[in-house]
Amino acid sequence: MVTTYQPKNSYFTPERVQKSVKDLITTCYKDREQMLTHYTYLMDAYEKDTENTALLQEATKTLNVIIKSTEKIVKLLDMVSKHLDKSDESDDFDKLNIDTKSLQSFLDQYSN
Repeated sequence: MVTTYQPKNSYFTPERVQKSVKDLITTCYKDREQMLTHYTYLMDAYEKDTENTALLQEATKTLNVIIKSTEKIVKLLDMVSKHLDKSDESDDFDKLNIDTKSLQSFLDQYSN
């Protein structure tokens, strides 16, 4: 019979939230670096063939991805810092006053 895992501590301790946020930021940085490399490649190819507008369009799309990855980081940090109650240093997530629905909706929105 399968049993549901019940952790000894809350899923949303500050340490776990911090690790999740750090992992998301690291992923966004990696995405940004890959897109910067891709953008550089496309612009070099466009300089060799200036009549190929498809390269310029792809470079523009790549810049949009770079901007969105930066916006994700800013939005995530803003959301977490806005909801942290700095006067309470408890390990209980509920006492930190972080809205779990907004955190989950953010994660769902940017997981793709």
